[in-house]
Amino acid sequence: MARHGSASRFADEISKEVFSRESVQQAIADKSGIENISRDQVRTLVATDSNFRSFLNKLTHPLILKEIEDSQAQAIEIPLAIEACLWDRGRTLVVTWCPIDIVAQRLFERGLNESDARGLVSSQVSPDLRLCFADHVIRTNGELSAVLESAREIGNALF
Repeated sequence: MARHGSASRFADEISKEVFSRESVQQAIADKSGIENISRDQVRTLVATDSNFRSFLNKLTHPLILKEIEDSQAQAIEIPLAIEACLWDRGRTLVVTWCPIDIVAQRLFERGLNESDARGLVSSQVSPDLRLCFADHVIRTNGELSAVLESAREIGNALF
């Protein structure tokens, strides 16, 4: 499995590896009725079907968590750490914050229809509630240079 240096391991990378496992693909096909389901199809089902979202979380989260726990990484990016109840797994939680309407717009620009984009956003903890869990916050609604500088400052403080 590919690693992003020795200092970090990205949960999205782990998630993609878990998703590609034959046993996971078969369980998803059995539940959805779709053979060789794509990540885009799964994203749509997650956005529109709370039962499927619950099924998928129960299927994949333990597998992803095991990979994270087995990792020797100093930092791990977990986009849905709060939703997956993983906020207390490390010493420090850095949270990104962006207004919901901008998040939905970005998903729409990536190819999701407006309904699916709003469905995904509504299935997650609100950006404002995330702040309650944060030791540090990176605001992602500004210029990329400001976002990168904020991330760099936090990274330098932590490592």
